[in-house]
Amino acid sequence: MSRVKELREERGAIYEQMQEIAKTAATEKRQWTPEEREKFDKLETVEDGLSQTLTRLEKIEARELEDAESEDRRKQSERTTDRTGVPTARERRSALAGWALGPKRSERHSAALDRCKFDPNNTELNFKLFDTQVRSSAEIEKRAQLSSFGSTIVPASSDVGNLTEGGAAVAQEVMQGVERALLAFGGMREASRVVRSKTGGIMPFPMSNDTNESATVVAQNTTISTTKTITFTQKNITTHKYSSGIIQASIEFIQDASFNFSEWVGEVLGERVARGTNSHFTAGATDLAQPEGITSVLDVDAVGISSGTTNIISYGGLLAVEHSLDPLYRRMPSTRWMFHDSALKAIKGLVDSQGRLLWVPGLSAGEPDTILGYPYTINQAFSTYSTASTAVVLAFGDFSKYVIRDVQDVTLIRLNERYADQGAVGFLTLSRHGGGYLNAGTNPIVGLVPSS
Repeated sequence: MSRVKELREERGAIYEQMQEIAKTAATEKRQWTPEEREKFDKLETVEDGLSQTLTRLEKIEARELEDAESEDRRKQSERTTDRTGVPTARERRSALAGWALGPKRSERHSAALDRCKFDPNNTELNFKLFDTQVRSSAEIEKRAQLSSFGSTIVPASSDVGNLTEGGAAVAQEVMQGVERALLAFGGMREASRVVRSKTGGIMPFPMSNDTNESATVVAQNTTISTTKTITFTQKNITTHKYSSGIIQASIEFIQDASFNFSEWVGEVLGERVARGTNSHFTAGATDLAQPEGITSVLDVDAVGISSGTTNIISYGGLLAVEHSLDPLYRRMPSTRWMFHDSALKAIKGLVDSQGRLLWVPGLSAGEPDTILGYPYTINQAFSTYSTASTAVVLAFGDFSKYVIRDVQDVTLIRLNERYADQGAVGFLTLSRHGGGYLNAGTNPIVGLVPSS
């Protein structure tokens, strides 16, 4: 913890030097000198490095704390079954490895599959289904009061077979890996509202805009004869099937990495799905060929696009974008900025009318970096910032109004025979996702096009 604290203090000192350069020029009412610009750029580079190091250290500390707290429970998971006769985390991991190996599995893996009551000849593995099959009905009933993950029961942290140590099921361990990678590789999933559905049919979201109606004063003992209706509209969000492409793994790799196999698969698959879906959630087509991209909707419909004399990334330009959003949405907890990293580079040197930097780093644990008091998300699927760009380079608003839809869970298909002569097994992931912008006419998300 001391190292993290030192880095935060160092980052704060760097920020103060950057702030001082900006204030000095503003107080003297002049442009930055070349020397000041050079110094500021060097400080910014140092600050960016500190920020990345802090992020890594915080993740390491969180993982170490998690491991320390679960050490005793991990020892218990070395048994094949717990006190209730349910297969432990280790046994479930062994069963998954046996399923992945196919007919070349060892006797130990076969025994694990048998104890987990899972059909090894089934070439399609749905993670949630696998978890259900290895649990007894008594265990499900026992844990029904605990927190839920979709329709699957998730053990509380005090339960035997804690999820943090893989004890809930290999199936959920894989899904956790996928979710972690999805968050790490996609700005839209980090900021948006995510819902899960059991089927891939059209999901309607009702919307209503009653902002043009207001209450009126009426006299006493007056019959109210005027009726006003509320008009509803509907947003339909469809889904699209995504494929990871075939992943080929040698039998030796699966055997040697049997305890880490599920985590490895989860991370690889998560990255592939995240890259493809985030690109579409950000700039996908507005027809049924892809999920609806937020920048495509703003650009095509000309909804919420900032325009005017300061229609670039500047103090005035950002203020124009901020105040083009209704005050109600500006107060929402999901409201934030979103842009490409090149836009952040342009913003970091901007100052307000008092010479203060618009960008403020979060110097305490859990405190986000902000711009004009709002957090931001870097999304590399946004267009690179240029003053001559005709695309949406920056968005601001309540991103809970963009809905990402996941249908059930990821399905992993094992290809036994395709690479048999190479001593390898193929794996193919299929998943379904959709996305859409819920705008009833009040424009909860606005954007900026530099050259509109």
